[in-house]
Amino acid sequence: MLIFSPRLSQLNTSALMRCVRISALAVGSLLWASRALCQSEPDSAEALYQRGIEAFNAGNYVVACRSLSESYRLDPQLGALFTEATCEMRAGKIATAAQHYLDFMTRVDALPAEARQRQLERRAAAAQQRGVLLPQIPTLRVEVRGQSVTPPRLTLNGNVLSQHSLGVALSLDPGDQILEQRSSSGAATVKRITLAPGEHQTLVLELAADAPSSPHPGVSTNQRQPSGSALPYVLGGVGVVGLGVGGVAGMIAIGKKGVVNDECNGTSCSARGLNAANDGKRDALVSTIGFAAGVAALSTGLVLVLSAPEKPRQQSQRSALVFAGDRLLWRGAF
Repeated sequence: MLIFSPRLSQLNTSALMRCVRISALAVGSLLWASRALCQSEPDSAEALYQRGIEAFNAGNYVVACRSLSESYRLDPQLGALFTEATCEMRAGKIATAAQHYLDFMTRVDALPAEARQRQLERRAAAAQQRGVLLPQIPTLRVEVRGQSVTPPRLTLNGNVLSQHSLGVALSLDPGDQILEQRSSSGAATVKRITLAPGEHQTLVLELAADAPSSPHPGVSTNQRQPSGSALPYVLGGVGVVGLGVGGVAGMIAIGKKGVVNDECNGTSCSARGLNAANDGKRDALVSTIGFAAGVAALSTGLVLVLSAPEKPRQQSQRSALVFAGDRLLWRGAF
């Protein structure tokens, strides 16, 4: 006998709903994993080309041009390049389309005769389309005026403008053009220019001159140089010391000579007299060397002093008698 219980039915229903949600979550996870696994495999050039053709026929030129460009990058076939140029023309990127038509024509001209013959019809179409596009391509000329030690970094639509690009009419696709000027300090200035088909504009950038570098505070840019070398005075000091050493040594040698006279008789000398004789010879030699060095140093120092250039005399202040009320004052310097 079965007994129906509302509470038991409610519990079974809740458990069932939990199972349904868990199952749905598991299925969703499996689908996401399988999709990620499929997307991890890169599309081939042929698949990208077919996707581009489908988007092109549907009028979705953004997807079409992107797929065709990637297909040509992976496998640079002439058909992909021609179709990409046609897609860019339909999308309004006339400057890019004209360049790709030119690339197609250049590649066809480089083919062997037989392969070139098969591309003549498409080459003629590329030349015709390019001729129609050229008058419609807008240009922008960027000129920089002024001088700066550190010129700014200029980018146009994310591409760095080199020095060779300045002052040249650059062919661009119609629409908004973004020019960024970034200084050496990192400050950026952004300018937005809109170009219509066939429009030609010139943008002039004025560079601010670099501020002159100021000298360090407290340091004079016109420091006075030393008036002369200290060498003559050093030599003078050496000379005085030399003369002093020579004089002292000479006086000691004279004293030793007296001892020798008292302690020596002819060629025989006492021990004290013999020592005095040896010491006297040494002191006499020191005296001679001291006098010679002192005289040489003094002479050299004197020559350097006499041959030094004469110092320019400082201009004295003007003096004058002036009246200040009831007093007579003297202003100036003697």
